[in-house]
Amino acid sequence: MTKMKRKSFKIMIIATMSSGKSTLINAMLGGELLPSKNEACTAVISKIFHVKNRKKFISRLIFKDGGMSHWSKTNLNLLGEYNDQINSKMIETKGKIKFIKENIKKTPVFIDTPGPNNSRDDFHREVTYQALSNEITDLIIYVLNATQLGTDDDKYLIDYLKEDSNRVNKTIFVVNKVDCLDSEAGESISNMLDVVKNYLEGSGINKPTIIPVSAGLAKLLRMQENGVTLTRLQRNRLAIWKEIFLEDDDMNLLNHSKKYLNDDIYHKLKIKTDSFKYNSDDIKLAEMYSGVPILEAYINNLI
Repeated sequence: MTKMKRKSFKIMIIATMSSGKSTLINAMLGGELLPSKNEACTAVISKIFHVKNRKKFISRLIFKDGGMSHWSKTNLNLLGEYNDQINSKMIETKGKIKFIKENIKKTPVFIDTPGPNNSRDDFHREVTYQALSNEITDLIIYVLNATQLGTDDDKYLIDYLKEDSNRVNKTIFVVNKVDCLDSEAGESISNMLDVVKNYLEGSGINKPTIIPVSAGLAKLLRMQENGVTLTRLQRNRLAIWKEIFLEDDDMNLLNHSKKYLNDDIYHKLKIKTDSFKYNSDDIKLAEMYSGVPILEAYINNLI
């Protein structure tokens, strides 16, 4: 008897706290659906299923005893309540993820995990490590914080990751918060990526795939595009980030990602970038330079 092929493509996203993991997922989803704060805001495994015909996201809570809540419209308050419940086991969300291409062979499922370094709750570490061990995944996205590289927390998580060579082989490293680097103080993305590469290789990760991103920039651009009213702080951040990414050649993240992309992906993205420049489409150009569309193209190529 032949084994049935899985119809899903599972993408697990892991990171230590304050890496901007939830912001990255929100950027790919096109808005603020998941809580994202400078503290632990993911307490249980959360699975996000791509359903191409569903325009609005809906969520439900799976309880430890096997019961489940009714499907409800996804929002920050709802997911916050689900995370805070003591008897929660898993959150399921489904809706159309816009960046997923139409002619996919498998249905993407994003698996969000708690930050394993939450000092207030060792359960978070157990949940993440169990998911890494038990979930059959096709891709693992490890989110690193560009401003906090080489921490002990990352060392512990990387050590656990590389206990299984198969896990390592399907892991890409996304370096977030590159918007926090100060180029005028000599903090270039090129130097930072060299540090990341050396750190990962020194940790036993051979030839790591590294993609730099500004999840915050991409998220705010997409929220604005979707008609969401930004707060004053968000508007100010967006204005500053747009200026930085459009005026500083070092912030062209497509150039920095080129070596990790196959030729077909790179040339398609380069054609889009040149078109945005030709048409003076600063919004789309800044979005491309944020690196998130580059990561999305990488994912689409695997599905």
